[in-house]
Amino acid sequence: MEQAGNDVFYSAPAFHTVTALDSAYTERKVWNRSFRIRPTQIGPLPDDKQHHVTFQTATGDWRFYSAAPSGRGHGQSTEAIASDLQMRIAQRGKRNLRQQVEELDHELIVIVKQRNEKRPEREQIDVQKLAQDSNPIRRIAYIARQFFDCQLLFVTLRD
Repeated sequence: MEQAGNDVFYSAPAFHTVTALDSAYTERKVWNRSFRIRPTQIGPLPDDKQHHVTFQTATGDWRFYSAAPSGRGHGQSTEAIASDLQMRIAQRGKRNLRQQVEELDHELIVIVKQRNEKRPEREQIDVQKLAQDSNPIRRIAYIARQFFDCQLLFVTLRD
């Protein structure tokens, strides 16, 4: 999805206690207190084996581990991510949200079809059945949740 020009982040809380979760939630700071990383920062996965990223704080150093040589980097601040997103949204122009949804829907269906070719037949997804849902937002949200284990979020600039 990121390779198609979309903004994609893996995100994980940088807190682990109930008290810290309650505090982050109450103060509306869950995003700020979570570690965020773009898939391209990690780089291409060398194989289908297990991989993981370790981090200590939301904006601290991180490291990617796999059987191949690992990568490392530094987490971005919320302000840096927000600034980057605002710039990218402005660069895209004031495109119609409906058009963007249709493009994303098409891109995701293409990705599902491509991945189907690499899966055993019993694990393939019935793309025709997906296409029967006439609501593209519902279909996009379903694909994001089921295939990418993520939630869909649309962000637009205020007028």
